[in-house]
Amino acid sequence: SQYIQTQTGNNTMAHIAGKNYPLAGVTKNWYHYAGEPVEIEMTHLTCLLEVVVTNNTAEDLTVSTVAFSAPENIVGTYYLNIVGDETVFTSSGDNYVSKTASLKVEDAEALANGQSAKYYLAVKPFDAKSADKISLSVNGFSKEITVSEAIEFNAGEIKTLNFNYNKAPY
Repeated sequence: SQYIQTQTGNNTMAHIAGKNYPLAGVTKNWYHYAGEPVEIEMTHLTCLLEVVVTNNTAEDLTVSTVAFSAPENIVGTYYLNIVGDETVFTSSGDNYVSKTASLKVEDAEALANGQSAKYYLAVKPFDAKSADKISLSVNGFSKEITVSEAIEFNAGEIKTLNFNYNKAPY
């Protein structure tokens, strides 16, 4: 995917700060008198996925990639309409969006058996409906689940996903 996010080390959100994870500002009192401050309401435009990876193999696990796939496009470039109560995302074209959010992890510490670490990906808000399929993969080891009841991935939320890394060695 051309939309690869990069995290350095385990358990850090530093790559989220100061990057292209957008906020939107809407002026609520567009008409005001001289001397009155303009009120701007800021809104998050992404949902943050917190992927908790637990190593359940006998070998140490060094996480190098994490990917999350959804039934609709969740990363890429979008046109935004922030005038109403709900932000409307419109794809900038099929070649500029993806159903898979990918994270490259650099300088991660190895996880021994039973140890866990957190990895973070930002995605466009969406709803996974009952019977939709979502998947999560770590270092190419993928697990797919069928959603049993609707899950909302809302803007401004941190949604925790647990991944039990139990892939047998080669």
